[in-house]
Amino acid sequence: WSPSAPSESDDITVRGTVRNIGTAPSAATTVQVSLGGVAVGSAPVGPLAAGASAPVSVAAGKRAQGSYTVSALVDPNDTIAESDETNNSRTTASPLVVGRSPGPDLEVRAITPSPANPAVGAAVSFTVAVHNRGTSAVSAGTVTRLTVGS
Repeated sequence: WSPSAPSESDDITVRGTVRNIGTAPSAATTVQVSLGGVAVGSAPVGPLAAGASAPVSVAAGKRAQGSYTVSALVDPNDTIAESDETNNSRTTASPLVVGRSPGPDLEVRAITPSPANPAVGAAVSFTVAVHNRGTSAVSAGTVTRLTVGS
């Protein structure tokens, strides 16, 4: 895949090679790529002569931080009659690891009113707990927008 060490903000592309190890040519088909057991995209595979191979590239998009098993399945709809149908899939030996996006990533963890149960028309202040789960520091700031529902 590329990039080799993606973050949440990167578009990921999975690349591979499809090979016809049979003794006869194969018709055109598709290859389907899955991350963590969920299909994320597919690409066309042209006709292949016996023994021939072709590179494939599947755009997998952006992914949340985490570790994903990467697998590919050629001819996912079984449209090509083959001498061996059991070798149409492959799973990578190591997982795709998606890291956090670079830069700050602020997360509101709690909002506490004071007083907790104000009287109608009384002044209320709020304390907001904010956590930076990002990879770089953020300078101190002030909440500039507050939305209060009824």
